[in-house]
Amino acid sequence: MGARRRRRRGGEGSGGGGSAGARAPGAEGERGGGLGEGELRAQLAELQRRLGEGAGAGALSPGAEQRRVRLLRRQRAAAAALSRAQRARLCPEGGAGRGTEQEEARGPGGSSVPLAGCLRIVGPGGSDSEEEERRRKRIRLGRFNSAKAGGAGSVGGSKLTFTEARAWGGKRRVTGSSSALEKPYFRLTSAPALADVRPPTVLRKALAAVREKVASGEYDYPAACEQFKSIRQDLTVQKVAGKLAVAVYEEHARLALTAGDFAELGQCLGRLKALHRRPGSGENEAEFVAYRLLHSALRGSGAGDALLELRGLPEDLLRGEWVRHALRVVVAVRAGDPANAFFPLLAQARGLLPRLLEGEEAAAARRRALRAAAAAFQPSAPLGMLARTALHMGSEAKARDFVLSSGAVLTEDGALDARLTRLAWAASRD
Repeated sequence: MGARRRRRRGGEGSGGGGSAGARAPGAEGERGGGLGEGELRAQLAELQRRLGEGAGAGALSPGAEQRRVRLLRRQRAAAAALSRAQRARLCPEGGAGRGTEQEEARGPGGSSVPLAGCLRIVGPGGSDSEEEERRRKRIRLGRFNSAKAGGAGSVGGSKLTFTEARAWGGKRRVTGSSSALEKPYFRLTSAPALADVRPPTVLRKALAAVREKVASGEYDYPAACEQFKSIRQDLTVQKVAGKLAVAVYEEHARLALTAGDFAELGQCLGRLKALHRRPGSGENEAEFVAYRLLHSALRGSGAGDALLELRGLPEDLLRGEWVRHALRVVVAVRAGDPANAFFPLLAQARGLLPRLLEGEEAAAARRRALRAAAAAFQPSAPLGMLARTALHMGSEAKARDFVLSSGAVLTEDGALDARLTRLAWAASRD
């Protein structure tokens, strides 16, 4: 009985046209095996030959069909292993097109972006390190402890007088008396003392100081963001909503967009929606309406949120170039036609719009374009042509890095191998 089982397994291995020894490389290819590119290409050729022999036999028996499925899986695994081997050889640092997502911090409209290009990118969370977060928590804990020791109406070590408490509780506006240009940001748990709030005249100087320190490199993004939030808080508690508030929120929005902090960007854009409606405050409204449209469409709930942003906008804004361009981008993204619509619009973008469009959305559009190219071009496609027409990347080297990081396979002369690329992608779905 044991001998018959061994003979049956041996016959099954050779039923596809190869020996038992020829089957082992296929199994090793399924794991990647640490083989070289030449050995993997030889495996793929052998597996393709065995598949071709099986397909020429006409109708397949159930056992032959199972062997064919196993051969297909091994072929896909070998193609995926070849893609990994090429990526390890040609892209030793890993990652695809990293330079394309963090190229220029200053947009095409550089004059209107005073802080762009002066910040170190720290990521979407806006937190530079765990140590910085622990430092802020210690400061906040000390503030709460001092507030508890000073009474319910104390904030930052100052205690509200009876007159101040009545002023905050009434409907009239109050004005702070602090002269500090820098002040840490704390979440308020009670009404602040007037000695801890900076009046608008001091806040103008504080805004200028933040701009200067960001431009000189003295402030990184977390430090600048904290100062902006502190200025915004003082504006809010004093109910200041004029041109100063518009300038602060616009500056902070550009700063957050430059650093990729889209959570903070959303807060600034929401406040600017109300501030720009005040008379004399909407000089840059069209620019920020475009940012709000794309932020809602690409990082919100979808195109529906973007359409809600159009309600109540005046006719001149709706027909303006900023809003029309943003709407064309939304349509292009939803239509799924990156090569013919999205990337040309990205090249025409003004201000900091490229910062919104690059990154995740541009990478997703390039992945869709690459999949379309792998389906359309047979048997291969030159990377130089793909870089110009489908991927819209600046060089063939960047296109090669992106293609390999997407799990594609290149031919021996460096072109996109359409058949092996589709096999490698299929392996990830098995």
